[in-house]
Amino acid sequence: MEWSPSGALVFMDHPPPTGSKAELWIEDFGTLPIQIMRTGEYFCGVEFTNPARHRDRLLDWLRQESLVGGPAAAVR
Repeated sequence: MEWSPSGALVFMDHPPPTGSKAELWIEDFGTLPIQIMRTGEYFCGVEFTNPARHRDRLLDWLRQESLVGGPAAAVR
């Protein structure tokens, strides 16, 4: 998974169609409401439905992950 301030690129088999609304579950964080913005054969680009609402909590989680070397530590 790659991050941006308002979304992410998620790698998966059989991504949902563009325009779909869903929830992205992140281990040790929880869920974020998303909308599928782009799809490819093995990925989808998602937009966080309300990024401002989750921004501070998500940034805190990413900082913690980088300190402990968790999976998100490699994300730029």
